[in-house]
Amino acid sequence: MANAGQVCPPAVEQSTSSRLADIDPQDVVYRLVSHLFSVYATSYDQKEAKVSNKGETFGATVRQLREEKKIGLRKFARIVGMSPAYLSKVERDAFAPPAEDKIRAIADALDQDADELLALAGRVSSELAAIIRRRPREIATFLRAANGLPADEMQHLAEEARRLKKDEGT
Repeated sequence: MANAGQVCPPAVEQSTSSRLADIDPQDVVYRLVSHLFSVYATSYDQKEAKVSNKGETFGATVRQLREEKKIGLRKFARIVGMSPAYLSKVERDAFAPPAEDKIRAIADALDQDADELLALAGRVSSELAAIIRRRPREIATFLRAANGLPADEMQHLAEEARRLKKDEGT
């Protein structure tokens, strides 16, 4: 609760569960971002621990994960369809992260979430970018409102969005 003289928006004073109860379930934003949250909601906790290397770069993270799996650079380059020289420079951060399709191949080969590695590379999936382009204002508003929610509440939102899509037959 805000002290006298302090301005505090009503949403800040409400508990998280009451904020979720106030959300209109028919809001189109739920439908548009369902995929976004389902990607992060499925096995997010397990994959977050594997990919999040506090302060590590994309290249250093890929190298660490590759070495943990005991895959040599040349073999890994062959698996993901890159030249060993290029991959080595990416891992040493001499080159920027590769294109989305290569990041997805790297994620698959390392059993990681592609969206997590894309985010580490400073990118967003082209699929998600298309969703954002269709409704930029609504998506931005929704993401700002959802920012900071705990993982279990994000999971709840994703489940609700999937339920709404199923009920509407879309």
